[in-house]
Amino acid sequence: MYTIYVDAAHLHFIAHTDVTDVVRRLIEAAAETSGIAQLKLANLAIDIVKELLDGWGRGKVAVLVDETFQAVGVNKAGLYVKNLLNLIEYPPKSYERIVAVAATSEDLSRREIGRHRWGRLMMMWNMPREGFQRLYEKLPGPKPPFEEVWRWTGGNPSVLAALYENR
Repeated sequence: MYTIYVDAAHLHFIAHTDVTDVVRRLIEAAAETSGIAQLKLANLAIDIVKELLDGWGRGKVAVLVDETFQAVGVNKAGLYVKNLLNLIEYPPKSYERIVAVAATSEDLSRREIGRHRWGRLMMMWNMPREGFQRLYEKLPGPKPPFEEVWRWTGGNPSVLAALYENR
């Protein structure tokens, strides 16, 4: 299994692979001048997965990119996610399984990606169970049992607020 995680905003990466060239290239990209490094890391994540599939094929691959849309530009966020999707739909060689996840915390890129049918948005910002339960208990009025709310929201306070506002 090959796993590539890139956090372009913080110039951080993790690569689980026995291909030493992959790690070397990620280190070189992260060492670039600020601004250039973020863009290189974001693009390198996709390029490396293509090369891993092309060179070794039939494997399991996970690519996770975090906060890359600031690096590639919000106007290109949709294109970046489409390139991740293309890794799955049009790989250079067959593979056993591939997972591609792009994470962001900004509304502009979520809006850009969400306007496409092929982009699937999921809220993933969560609170620990204990803190979320304290927040839930402070909500006045009738509400569903905590276990149901926890299962529906996964601890996301924004989703809890939306549920509460919509009764």
